Amino acid sequence: MSKVIGIGFDFAKSMSFFPLNIAPAVVTSGALSGDFGLWAEIASDIGSDDIYLEYIVQLVGSTVATRYQIGIGSGGSEVFITDNIMFSDFAIEQNVNLLLGKTKVPANSRLAIRVADRESVANPYNLHVHYSKR
Repeated sequence: MSKVIGIGFDFAKSMSFFPLNIAPAVVTSGALSGDFGLWAEIASDIGSDDIYLEYIVQLVGSTVATRYQIGIGSGGSEVFITDNIMFSDFAIEQNVNLLLGKTKVPANSRLAIRVADRESVANPYNLHVHYSKR
């Protein structure tokens, strides 16, 4: 079954993305080089089925190396399920995909993400997290 959620398309593998609206999630890095910013919620509840994280799309806007963690759990109690997800520097600003290796997220989980970069200033990053249900 093929359907559209926001601007993400479910193809044969039911691929879709968070956040479910058209706007990307905005995640802000920490104010010091290498420090993570606060967790940003990208789904308050993923639904009644397990999902499998496929990849992150970091949208145009940065030539700075970034590191992501994806976590589950209530606000303030997040536990990361992926760590050291790294985008390297790029010569030009461009959309970048980073594979997540089908990381499983249990049904009814709250999903959040945070970012660190190598600058000594807090920077915003725009992204989508793509997933499938199998």
